[in-house]
Amino acid sequence: MSNISYCKPTASHPEAQLDPAFGTTKGNRSSRLQPLVSFLAKLSPLDVNATLLTTFHLLLAVSRLSSGAPFFVPLTPHEIIPSFSELPHRTSSKVLPLQGEGSRRLGPVNFGYYTNSLDLQGPISSYGEDNLLQSSLTAKELVLDVLKKRATEVDVDHCGPGEEDAFYVADMGEVYRQHMRWKMNLGRIKPFYAVKCNPDPEVLRLMAQLGNGFDCASKSEIDLALQTGIDPSRIIYAQPCKTKSYLRFAAEVGVKQMTFDNADELYKIKATFPDAELYLRILTDDSTSLCRLSMKFGASMDMARPLLELAYQLELKVVGVSFHVGSGAEDPSAFLKAVTDARMVFDQAGEVGHELHTLDVGGGFCQDSFEKFAGILGEAVDTYFPPHIRVIAEPGRYYVATAYTLAANVIARRDIPDPTDPSRDAYMLYLNDGVYGNFSNIIFDHQHPIAQVLTCASEPGTPNSATSEKITYSIWGPTCDGIDVISEKIDLPGLLNTGDWLYFEEMGAYTKCSATRFNGFSDNHEVIYISSETGASALLNY
Repeated sequence: MSNISYCKPTASHPEAQLDPAFGTTKGNRSSRLQPLVSFLAKLSPLDVNATLLTTFHLLLAVSRLSSGAPFFVPLTPHEIIPSFSELPHRTSSKVLPLQGEGSRRLGPVNFGYYTNSLDLQGPISSYGEDNLLQSSLTAKELVLDVLKKRATEVDVDHCGPGEEDAFYVADMGEVYRQHMRWKMNLGRIKPFYAVKCNPDPEVLRLMAQLGNGFDCASKSEIDLALQTGIDPSRIIYAQPCKTKSYLRFAAEVGVKQMTFDNADELYKIKATFPDAELYLRILTDDSTSLCRLSMKFGASMDMARPLLELAYQLELKVVGVSFHVGSGAEDPSAFLKAVTDARMVFDQAGEVGHELHTLDVGGGFCQDSFEKFAGILGEAVDTYFPPHIRVIAEPGRYYVATAYTLAANVIARRDIPDPTDPSRDAYMLYLNDGVYGNFSNIIFDHQHPIAQVLTCASEPGTPNSATSEKITYSIWGPTCDGIDVISEKIDLPGLLNTGDWLYFEEMGAYTKCSATRFNGFSDNHEVIYISSETGASALLNY
């Protein structure tokens, strides 16, 4: 790889070929440039399937795939792609295959303009955790650039109603990196993305392209998943207590996999969808999770065998066991206990007469603790379940929480004495978004979004500039309700005023999906999609 040079297409030779003898372009010797670590070509179905695409980076250490397909080398963005200020939100480059025996030329493959997330010196052999981290840090700087560009385009003194509304920047490259991280740590477990967490069609489209399944809990979520073009077998209707009409709909569209945890549900399924493939959801200890689910769902271990026997008597097909340790789980040992319980239920099901083939380990995965949880879960699964048992999971916030950044405008300010030091000034800031909007995660998901200054109109170097001593603020939403508070107290640099912008990271989970129109404020805010990874860009045709 270190001997490969790159070329950029010219007007006269838009698809300049690489000369394998020299590692340069025929007729156009360009300077040697290092390859990108974040690499993925979107191949035709004749080349590889979506599952192979998600692990293609692991094959970069060998000279060619087993099928004989050659490497594909991305053109460097440094010469092709101008600075962000010169760009629209999307642009494209090409991927050129190395020439050689059995090679084929592909048409153009679109990349997002942030394809230069990370350059490496020397050959690429894997997509390691250090590379993921560095790429993610670089991507944050790029997201901040997009936020600032969009915010500075708004003139609050002359814009039309709503033009200064809050908006998102969504980095699909971050979702892609999370998928790579998943494959490195839990390669045996197939993700079924929890649609409820963030049903953004662009996220669902990427999930489908990555080969993931979908965890759905309603007709609308099933509809959204099917709209990506996937086969219904890639959906699990993971709602133990289902609406009858939704069950009939699932039967009509061929969504067979579904969960249950009680006898009444079995009778309902027998009458409505007797060909369904059922997963018995068992109770788990989720006492340390952010959002507990065991209070509402899950059959106790004492009830597992009677339910399996009833399903057998009703001639219903039980194919697996599922559990969920709670959204935002904090105790990794909960996974270990749940896996051992699931093993017991598998054994009971075999004694009753069922042939189980799938374990669903649910969700609960978080950004900060993922590797720790994955280590315990992966070892437990390998210990208690042989390789022929399929294992799936239902991650949601894990994939999208860090991919979305929200910017909100300061619409008003009040001066008040600092509650902790009356001799100092403090301020109440009012934003055009709050807990009835995209900050619904404060109420429903127990989150604490942290404000950061995006723009501050105070002149640099003045006492009120964003580089001066920090000032105490409380931050409020736009509605008339007193509970609409985002931060009760926070210290920020500089004196913020009406028209300035704040931004909030990690706003991709349980935010936009649970926003309301209370007080007449919008629940439909602009999302600017970017990609800091060439893999995601190729799959999404950015």
